[in-house]
Amino acid sequence: MLFQRIDTVFVLVPHLETAKGWYTKVLELPVLFEDVTNNRIVLKLGETPLTLWKTDTTYESNRPPHFNFFSEDIETAHSHLRNKGVTVEAIETYDSMSSFVFYDPFGNKLEVCSF
Repeated sequence: MLFQRIDTVFVLVPHLETAKGWYTKVLELPVLFEDVTNNRIVLKLGETPLTLWKTDTTYESNRPPHFNFFSEDIETAHSHLRNKGVTVEAIETYDSMSSFVFYDPFGNKLEVCSF
């Protein structure tokens, strides 16, 4: 199988600490870890974590959430999609995680990660 799971769902927020307070108190989601350097807090939500990501970008309410597919072999996943004619961006590596963006036929941005 090319993809093993959805890795995370991102929720873009303008204020990380306010969002953390709301999601942990109101929704009672425990914090898995905080990545202060990259402005992210990951919350436990079943098998698929919820990642709060601070951004200064204006949030568009009609924009779908950003999520990652997880692949144990990101190079194979990248080649497979490219060979199928899918528009893919270059693989980028951040510390111990690699990822790349690709697009569905409707222009929806999707992402694959590996770590």
